Amino acid sequence: MLNEIQKAVMEIKSLRDTFERALFAFTEAVDNLKEPLSEEEEAKVSEYIMGAQELISQTASLLVKLEINKEQLASHRCVQTGLTETVHPSTNGNTVARIELPKLPIPEFSGKFWQWDSFWELFNATVHSLPLSDLQKFNYLLRALKGKARESIARFQVTSANYNLAVAHLKEGYGNAQNIITGLHRQLEYWTTRSTQLRDQRKLYDQISAISAQLESKGESLDSPWLLSKILSKFSEPIQRSTLKKEVSLPPNEMWTLQKLMTTLDFVIKQKEEIEQHLPSKKERAKLSQKGSKEAIFEMKKRSPFCFYCDSKDHWSTGCTKITAPKARLEHLKKNNRCI
Repeated sequence: MLNEIQKAVMEIKSLRDTFERALFAFTEAVDNLKEPLSEEEEAKVSEYIMGAQELISQTASLLVKLEINKEQLASHRCVQTGLTETVHPSTNGNTVARIELPKLPIPEFSGKFWQWDSFWELFNATVHSLPLSDLQKFNYLLRALKGKARESIARFQVTSANYNLAVAHLKEGYGNAQNIITGLHRQLEYWTTRSTQLRDQRKLYDQISAISAQLESKGESLDSPWLLSKILSKFSEPIQRSTLKKEVSLPPNEMWTLQKLMTTLDFVIKQKEEIEQHLPSKKERAKLSQKGSKEAIFEMKKRSPFCFYCDSKDHWSTGCTKITAPKARLEHLKKNNRCI
């Protein structure tokens, strides 16, 4: 099986090289044309080149997977600390251990500065710190990166030697403390709630709590009156009122801090959540209202018709044909002392 994979790798590389040479010759021939191409011809050429580049990219991914499979087959398995571990000699003579990753999700990172710390901590625990080969780690890293973060390391070829270079590049670009702090402050300033519904208020609280905790861990002070007022203004008016009652009740010499604000917000939202649990939901209230309307209509249908104008019991007042003029109806009601 190992020999078959090695043979497949060599054949794919040979075909890839041939294909790349053919693509280069094609693009060179197009550039050297004496007469310009029509719009339709240009579109076809562009489509062909893009398709060829996509195929080359897929080939590179396939080669990485085959190399990983080759390493896996070449290793010997043994049990260590509850995980299946394999040991095999590396090219420099040292022993390289390989373990099968536990069933933990690989975190993702799309290039947002404030998410770098949590991403790297998770990736370090699930991939980077484990005794995998650098080629395997690089493959997991490529899976984890999205968007701008993935594009930022596109210049590094997928090789064992380039893994640590790619990691260093990411740390330099996204691990800058000041950039992370700036991004977190921006998130704290612009984060808003979708609606005044209680579940959205709770979600907003959780988001602000997470961001403020990250900022405080980096030594940022968040107790300025302006910032506390800004945070409070993001919540619904009833929650703001209940929180302000707590603030104004503090002794004159006691400072209103972020911790007190967040503790009070959590308490107020919890109170409202508990009250909401004991009240009928919007759907249940609609059902009760609909039921009441149906019962009222049913009761009306059960009553016998009666006409105020002609005292007849075979039709309602709205259907009276004996006294039809509005003025005559009004005079009749006044004459018989009916309420108008």
